[in-house]
Amino acid sequence: TIELSPFQVDASRDVGYRSSSTLAGSRLNTNLADVAGAISIINEEMMRDLAAGDVGAILSNAVSTEVGGYLGNVSDGTGEQQNARGQPHLQQRVRGLAEATNTRNFFLTSIPFDSYNTERVTVSRGANSLLFGIGSAGGIVDNSLAMASRANNSREVSLQLGQWGHYRASTNINQVIVPGRLGLRFALLKADRQYPQRPAYEDSERGYVALNALLRRGGEGVLGDTTLLANFERGRIVAE
Repeated sequence: TIELSPFQVDASRDVGYRSSSTLAGSRLNTNLADVAGAISIINEEMMRDLAAGDVGAILSNAVSTEVGGYLGNVSDGTGEQQNARGQPHLQQRVRGLAEATNTRNFFLTSIPFDSYNTERVTVSRGANSLLFGIGSAGGIVDNSLAMASRANNSREVSLQLGQWGHYRASTNINQVIVPGRLGLRFALLKADRQYPQRPAYEDSERGYVALNALLRRGGEGVLGDTTLLANFERGRIVAE
Protein backbone atom coordinates (compact mmCIF):
# COMPACT_ATOMS: atom_id res chain seq x y z
CA THR A 1 0.00 0.00 0.00
CA ILE A 2 1.35 3.42 -1.02
CA GLU A 3 -0.08 6.37 0.88
CA LEU A 4 0.09 9.60 -1.13
CA SER A 5 0.83 12.94 0.48
CA PRO A 6 -2.21 15.24 0.86
CA PHE A 7 0.05 18.16 -0.10
CA GLN A 8 1.34 16.71 -3.40
CA VAL A 9 -0.23 15.68 -6.69
CA ASP A 10 1.05 12.43 -8.19
CA ALA A 11 0.96 12.52 -11.99
CA SER A 12 1.17 8.72 -12.17
CA ARG A 13 -2.60 8.70 -11.56
CA ASP A 14 -3.23 10.58 -14.82
CA VAL A 15 -4.81 8.61 -17.65
CA GLY A 16 -4.00 10.05 -21.07
CA TYR A 17 -4.94 13.73 -21.07
CA ARG A 18 -7.21 13.29 -18.04
CA SER A 19 -5.92 14.47 -14.65
CA SER A 20 -8.08 13.50 -11.70
CA SER A 21 -6.69 15.63 -8.84
CA THR A 22 -5.38 19.11 -8.16
CA LEU A 23 -4.02 21.37 -5.43
CA ALA A 24 -5.58 24.47 -7.01
CA GLY A 25 -9.00 24.12 -5.38
CA SER A 26 -8.07 23.98 -1.72
CA ARG A 27 -4.25 23.69 -1.51
CA LEU A 28 -4.80 20.01 -0.63
CA ASN A 29 -4.80 17.06 -3.01
CA THR A 30 -8.46 17.13 -4.08
CA ASN A 31 -10.40 15.26 -6.74
CA LEU A 32 -10.96 17.62 -9.66
CA ALA A 33 -14.62 16.59 -9.80
CA ASP A 34 -15.09 17.99 -6.28
CA VAL A 35 -13.63 21.43 -7.05
CA ALA A 36 -16.15 24.16 -7.95
CA GLY A 37 -13.59 26.47 -9.58
CA ALA A 38 -12.91 26.77 -13.32
CA ILE A 39 -9.68 24.77 -13.59
CA SER A 40 -7.92 23.30 -16.61
CA ILE A 41 -4.97 20.92 -16.32
CA ILE A 42 -2.49 20.29 -19.12
CA ASN A 43 -0.45 17.26 -18.13
CA GLU A 44 2.88 15.96 -19.38
CA GLU A 45 1.44 13.71 -22.07
CA MET A 46 -0.64 16.51 -23.56
CA MET A 47 2.35 18.90 -23.57
CA ARG A 48 4.40 16.27 -25.38
CA ASP A 49 1.74 15.67 -28.04
CA LEU A 50 1.30 19.42 -28.60
CA ALA A 51 5.10 19.93 -28.74
CA ALA A 52 4.44 22.75 -26.26
CA GLY A 53 7.63 24.16 -24.80
CA ASP A 54 6.50 27.49 -23.34
CA VAL A 55 3.44 29.05 -21.78
CA GLY A 56 2.37 30.60 -25.07
CA ALA A 57 2.01 27.19 -26.73
CA ILE A 58 0.13 25.90 -23.68
CA LEU A 59 -2.38 28.74 -23.42
CA SER A 60 -3.11 28.79 -27.15
CA ASN A 61 -4.65 25.33 -26.60
CA ALA A 62 -6.34 26.05 -23.25
CA VAL A 63 -9.88 27.24 -22.50
CA SER A 64 -10.74 30.98 -22.37
CA THR A 65 -7.11 32.05 -22.74
CA GLU A 66 -5.28 34.24 -25.24
CA VAL A 67 -1.58 34.78 -25.85
CA GLY A 68 0.56 37.54 -27.34
CA GLY A 69 3.65 37.45 -29.49
CA TYR A 70 4.06 36.99 -33.24
CA LEU A 71 1.67 33.99 -33.32
CA GLY A 72 -0.70 35.32 -30.67
CA ASN A 73 -4.10 36.98 -30.76
CA VAL A 74 -3.92 39.56 -27.96
CA SER A 75 -2.17 42.91 -27.67
CA ASP A 76 -1.46 45.00 -24.57
CA GLY A 77 -1.14 48.24 -26.51
CA THR A 78 1.93 50.38 -27.09
CA GLY A 79 4.23 48.33 -24.85
CA GLU A 80 3.52 45.03 -26.55
CA GLN A 81 6.79 44.60 -28.43
CA GLN A 82 8.99 45.57 -25.48
CA ASN A 83 7.08 43.33 -23.06
CA ALA A 84 6.95 40.45 -25.52
CA ARG A 85 10.74 40.44 -25.79
CA GLY A 86 11.55 41.09 -22.14
CA GLN A 87 8.80 39.05 -20.46
CA PRO A 88 7.13 36.80 -23.06
CA HIS A 89 5.61 34.56 -20.37
CA LEU A 90 3.42 37.50 -19.27
CA GLN A 91 1.92 38.06 -22.73
CA GLN A 92 -1.38 36.35 -22.01
CA ARG A 93 -4.96 37.10 -21.02
CA VAL A 94 -7.62 34.94 -19.36
CA ARG A 95 -11.37 35.31 -19.90
CA GLY A 96 -10.66 38.49 -21.82
CA LEU A 97 -9.98 40.30 -18.55
CA ALA A 98 -6.32 40.44 -17.57
CA GLU A 99 -3.14 38.44 -17.50
CA ALA A 100 -3.03 35.58 -15.04
CA THR A 101 -0.40 35.52 -12.32
CA ASN A 102 2.43 33.04 -12.86
CA THR A 103 3.23 30.68 -9.99
CA ARG A 104 5.66 27.81 -9.55
CA ASN A 105 4.43 25.04 -7.29
CA PHE A 106 1.83 27.66 -6.25
CA PHE A 107 4.45 30.23 -5.19
CA LEU A 108 4.66 33.57 -7.04
CA THR A 109 7.48 33.47 -9.60
CA SER A 110 9.08 35.51 -12.39
CA ILE A 111 10.93 32.50 -13.88
CA PRO A 112 9.69 31.77 -17.43
CA PHE A 113 7.87 28.46 -17.72
CA ASP A 114 9.35 25.64 -19.81
CA SER A 115 8.08 22.10 -20.27
CA TYR A 116 11.52 20.44 -19.96
CA ASN A 117 11.19 20.30 -16.15
CA THR A 118 7.40 20.51 -15.83
CA GLU A 119 4.98 17.80 -14.76
CA ARG A 120 1.75 19.71 -15.36
CA VAL A 121 0.34 23.19 -15.93
CA THR A 122 -2.77 24.24 -14.01
CA VAL A 123 -4.85 27.15 -15.28
CA SER A 124 -7.21 28.39 -12.56
CA ARG A 125 -9.44 31.00 -14.15
CA GLY A 126 -10.69 33.83 -11.95
CA ALA A 127 -9.50 35.67 -8.86
CA ASN A 128 -7.74 33.45 -6.32
CA SER A 129 -6.69 35.82 -3.54
CA LEU A 130 -8.47 33.70 -0.93
CA LEU A 131 -6.22 30.70 -1.64
CA PHE A 132 -3.01 32.29 -2.87
CA GLY A 133 -2.94 35.84 -1.54
CA ILE A 134 -3.02 37.03 -5.15
CA GLY A 135 -5.89 39.03 -6.57
CA SER A 136 -5.39 38.91 -10.36
CA ALA A 137 -8.74 38.91 -12.15
CA GLY A 138 -7.23 36.60 -14.74
CA GLY A 139 -6.42 33.89 -12.24
CA ILE A 140 -3.38 31.66 -11.84
CA VAL A 141 -1.16 29.78 -14.30
CA ASP A 142 0.82 27.34 -12.19
CA ASN A 143 3.93 25.46 -13.30
CA SER A 144 4.25 22.21 -11.28
CA LEU A 145 7.88 21.09 -11.38
CA ALA A 146 8.78 17.47 -12.07
CA MET A 147 10.00 16.08 -8.75
CA ALA A 148 12.35 13.17 -8.20
CA SER A 149 10.90 9.70 -7.62
CA ARG A 150 12.21 7.21 -5.07
CA ALA A 151 10.42 4.31 -6.78
CA ASN A 152 11.11 4.18 -10.54
CA ASN A 153 13.97 5.00 -12.90
CA SER A 154 13.15 6.84 -16.12
CA ARG A 155 15.01 8.20 -19.15
CA GLU A 156 13.76 10.61 -21.80
CA VAL A 157 15.54 12.41 -24.64
CA SER A 158 13.68 14.79 -26.95
CA LEU A 159 14.61 16.66 -30.14
CA GLN A 160 12.33 19.07 -32.01
CA LEU A 161 13.09 20.78 -35.31
CA GLY A 162 11.09 23.68 -36.73
CA GLN A 163 10.95 26.30 -39.42
CA TRP A 164 13.50 29.10 -39.82
CA GLY A 165 16.20 26.89 -38.28
CA HIS A 166 14.52 26.43 -34.87
CA TYR A 167 15.61 23.47 -32.76
CA ARG A 168 15.01 22.28 -29.21
CA ALA A 169 16.83 19.44 -27.41
CA SER A 170 16.11 18.24 -23.88
CA THR A 171 16.80 15.30 -21.60
CA ASN A 172 15.08 14.21 -18.37
CA ILE A 173 16.54 11.45 -16.19
CA ASN A 174 15.25 10.09 -12.88
CA GLN A 175 17.60 7.79 -10.97
CA VAL A 176 16.75 5.88 -7.80
CA ILE A 177 19.88 5.95 -5.64
CA VAL A 178 18.49 4.00 -2.67
CA PRO A 179 15.20 2.21 -3.43
CA GLY A 180 12.38 3.71 -1.40
CA ARG A 181 14.63 6.26 0.28
CA LEU A 182 16.54 8.47 -2.18
CA GLY A 183 15.91 9.60 -5.76
CA LEU A 184 17.48 12.24 -8.01
CA ARG A 185 16.15 13.87 -11.20
CA PHE A 186 18.26 15.74 -13.77
CA ALA A 187 16.90 17.77 -16.71
CA LEU A 188 18.76 19.77 -19.35
CA LEU A 189 17.51 22.06 -22.12
CA LYS A 190 19.18 23.65 -25.15
CA ALA A 191 16.89 25.59 -27.48
CA ASP A 192 17.44 28.07 -30.31
CA ARG A 193 14.25 29.73 -31.58
CA GLN A 194 14.49 31.64 -34.84
CA TYR A 195 11.94 34.08 -36.29
CA PRO A 196 11.11 35.20 -39.85
CA GLN A 197 12.37 38.71 -39.03
CA ARG A 198 16.16 38.71 -38.95
CA PRO A 199 18.16 38.91 -36.74
CA ALA A 200 15.49 38.13 -34.09
CA TYR A 201 16.19 35.00 -32.05
CA GLU A 202 15.89 33.45 -28.58
CA ASP A 203 18.61 31.16 -27.25
CA SER A 204 17.96 29.18 -24.02
CA GLU A 205 20.23 26.99 -21.92
CA ARG A 206 18.80 25.62 -18.67
CA GLY A 207 19.61 22.89 -16.17
CA TYR A 208 17.49 21.47 -13.35
CA VAL A 209 18.08 19.00 -10.52
CA ALA A 210 15.62 17.68 -7.92
CA LEU A 211 16.07 15.58 -4.78
CA ASN A 212 13.56 13.34 -2.97
CA ALA A 213 14.88 11.80 0.25
CA LEU A 214 13.10 9.86 2.99
CA LEU A 215 14.82 10.99 6.18
CA ARG A 216 12.73 9.11 8.70
CA ARG A 217 9.88 6.65 8.55
CA GLY A 218 6.82 7.56 10.58
CA GLY A 219 5.59 5.48 13.45
CA GLU A 220 2.13 4.82 14.80
CA GLY A 221 1.72 8.33 16.19
CA VAL A 222 0.44 11.54 14.67
CA LEU A 223 3.58 12.32 12.66
CA GLY A 224 4.16 10.48 9.40
CA ASP A 225 7.28 10.11 7.29
CA THR A 226 9.85 12.91 7.29
CA THR A 227 10.68 13.70 3.66
CA LEU A 228 13.11 16.19 2.15
CA LEU A 229 12.15 17.63 -1.26
CA ALA A 230 14.54 20.07 -2.91
CA ASN A 231 15.14 21.45 -6.40
CA PHE A 232 17.55 23.85 -8.07
CA GLU A 233 17.57 25.42 -11.52
CA ARG A 234 20.11 27.52 -13.35
CA GLY A 235 19.77 28.90 -16.85
CA ARG A 236 20.48 31.60 -19.40
CA ILE A 237 18.09 33.14 -21.92
CA VAL A 238 19.44 35.52 -24.56
CA ALA A 239 17.00 37.14 -26.98
CA GLU A 240 17.00 39.92 -29.55
